[in-house]
Amino acid sequence: MQISSCAVDRPPSRPGFRCSGLLGRSPTVSTASATLFRYASSRAPTRSRTTSATPKFCRRQWRTLHKRQPIVPEGNAHDTVVPVSRLDLLDAAFHFAAARNGSRDHYTMYVFDSPPDGAPETGAIVDYVRVRARDIPELNRRIAHVPLNLDLPHWVHDDRPVESRVVLHDLTGGTWTDFENLLGRLKETPLDAATQAWRLHIVHGLTEAPRTVGSPTVVVLQITHALTAGVGAGQLGRALFGPTGQALSLPGHGRPTDIGTLALRAVGAAFALPARTASYLVRASKTRRAYRDSNPDTSADRARPVVRGNDDPTHRRAVHVLTFDADSFRRRGLSLTTLGLTALGLASERFLAEFGETIPSTFNARVPIAMPDDVDWSAANRVVTAGVELFVDEPDLRRRAEAIRGSLALARERANDAALLRWARAENCVPAPLFLAAQRRRQARLRPTGTTVRANTIMVSVNHGPRDLELCGARAVFSGDFPMLSDGHSVTHGFYGLGDAVSVCVVACPDTFPDHERYAEILADAVADVADATS
Repeated sequence: MQISSCAVDRPPSRPGFRCSGLLGRSPTVSTASATLFRYASSRAPTRSRTTSATPKFCRRQWRTLHKRQPIVPEGNAHDTVVPVSRLDLLDAAFHFAAARNGSRDHYTMYVFDSPPDGAPETGAIVDYVRVRARDIPELNRRIAHVPLNLDLPHWVHDDRPVESRVVLHDLTGGTWTDFENLLGRLKETPLDAATQAWRLHIVHGLTEAPRTVGSPTVVVLQITHALTAGVGAGQLGRALFGPTGQALSLPGHGRPTDIGTLALRAVGAAFALPARTASYLVRASKTRRAYRDSNPDTSADRARPVVRGNDDPTHRRAVHVLTFDADSFRRRGLSLTTLGLTALGLASERFLAEFGETIPSTFNARVPIAMPDDVDWSAANRVVTAGVELFVDEPDLRRRAEAIRGSLALARERANDAALLRWARAENCVPAPLFLAAQRRRQARLRPTGTTVRANTIMVSVNHGPRDLELCGARAVFSGDFPMLSDGHSVTHGFYGLGDAVSVCVVACPDTFPDHERYAEILADAVADVADATS
């Protein structure tokens, strides 16, 4: 089975907003940024540009506090980046957007099975997590803001006890539906990353759960999206519940800084602001023009008619989890992502038909695309999003899946365009005050979704690896993540593999997508039909 290692979720983005900087917009590939709405890869400007107008003392402090590798000449597609405590712009965008329309946090669920009446005691689970978490540096940090927001936030050490981050949920006698209802409520409650960057929910007492034969225990790892998501979140889960000795290496993270240095960093950022602003404006304009000149085709980014589900969500959430055997997705030449997109298009077509509506032929999906390992990308969130055509006017499901596979391959190629990555790096040099001013201006100008969107729906897929996770003797049977909702998207989907199981997770806003339960039923049937048609 081929399971795409796309990263999970994306921050809130205004429908139709594409890769965009403070000076303009670009077609083709959507950004995974939160309110700046553009691709990002953190790196400070070159030393000569940054410090040319800065006093000698400030230059010395700036070099000390913001060490990065010098920028490689523009012709080089890959810049070498050294992780530091300062948040990358993309990660900071997730952080600053955390309060819009409900939680933007990332949630990863693991379902463990034990013999009947043999579920682990909650005290033993807390002790287990305490031992594991203390050896994971990424779980011992929080976000701290620079005074007056003159620079982007930094990671600082968090020495609070692990017990303060563990929440117990007693669902004694509860069913799987009761757990889904609880999870919907958890999705409505965001973290304050300045206080704690993660929380572990332990759910015990359930009488049933899919793919379990004994006593189920469910844990939900909630992390701020600025820390990581998708593949990175899966790696954190493996560090907590996987075999001992597995090394964890999350990209985009350096050592936390001393919170006492943030005032000095603010002074350095203030002195460097004029030079950084000038450098940013020149470089961003140059790289944006270069990308547009090399990518004149904007057809992939055209507006699409809205359908049911393309409404702006409220803060309320509903969750449905479907499970399947991985064998259903083992098809020659077709990945889990491709098959999931095919099922998604078919389900949307059938769902709209029940309301007497016809699905538009331009129906498409926004899919997170993970950055390859050989691309220098300093953000912890190594992902951009791209539009994929779903070819809903093709009646033959096998041919439809093959066409979607081609569209997905093209989307990945566009997302890794060297000119686009250079533009992303240039945009990422925007000083924090300009970034926050642009954010406030865009938020003030947001309007309800109109008659068109850039993507009709959203789908994420992640491979969580082999089924070798354990919790105090209980073995994991399946896992899942829950993609966030955003403006213009009241329903999202995720396909996740763990060993011989695949889960399909649907997140919806019950206020703006009230028929979410029926939609989940239709999606389950569509997955089975696509599996049969492509076998």
